[in-house]
Amino acid sequence: MIGYILTSKQAEHLSGKQYTDNSYFNPTQDANGDWFIFDCEVSECTNEEFMWVKDLNKSEFIAHETEI
Repeated sequence: MIGYILTSKQAEHLSGKQYTDNSYFNPTQDANGDWFIFDCEVSECTNEEFMWVKDLNKSEFIAHETEI
């Protein structure tokens, strides 16, 4: 899965902040400890304060293994 990679400081800054009406950033940490947001959060962002997310680099999100 491809996402937009964040620094831990960026992830903390975005967490719970509104990117468009009734939609909020939810940074997610992958199995390598890297922070990500995903396409809908970036493409639907209309909050002028956070338009910089549209310039983030894409990277592969490595999902955590789940136990069965």
